[in-house]
Amino acid sequence: MSDATTHLQSASFDVSRAIDEGNFTSFQKMAYVLAALAIVMDGFDGQMIGYAIPAIIKEWGIARSAFSVAVASGLLGIAIGSLSAGVLSDRFDVFASGT
Repeated sequence: MSDATTHLQSASFDVSRAIDEGNFTSFQKMAYVLAALAIVMDGFDGQMIGYAIPAIIKEWGIARSAFSVAVASGLLGIAIGSLSAGVLSDRFDVFASGT
């Protein structure tokens, strides 16, 4: 091995070790709480549509099948959002220094 290769190996950063041995900061705790709250609110929204549809069907006098597009659109939006959020957050990192 050359001196450059040996130097790079000794100067490498071990992400697993940093996570295991690092401090759990208040910023990280707040991020967990906000993520959990977002998941709970998203689930609440999805559950409430199941309770609202029968009342709307009765009130408006329409068929149950008329709601299939609305319910499917909600699930499709969740799928698109979850697939694209990670990619977009990596692309447009607002916390990156110097960019």
